[in-house]
Amino acid sequence: AAPVVLHYANCGFAAWLRKYQILSTGHGTEDGGFSLTRRGIASMRAHLAHRELVRRGDEEELEAYYRTFIMGNEYNELAHFARH
Repeated sequence: AAPVVLHYANCGFAAWLRKYQILSTGHGTEDGGFSLTRRGIASMRAHLAHRELVRRGDEEELEAYYRTFIMGNEYNELAHFARH
């Protein structure tokens, strides 16, 4: 099989959370988060979901989301992917 280069923009829950805490404040919008009207933002669904979850501030929700959608192994997906 050919080698695969993986890109990890957020190494760990704390780094991911900090990134979106920064992106969700200080932008001069009504709620401080990045603009929802900026061209192209509507197609960036993951960023929109991250923004909303960080704004809610529920640590349990954030961790569950991270485990399921960022780590991608909440349901043992990595074992499946390793075989293919």
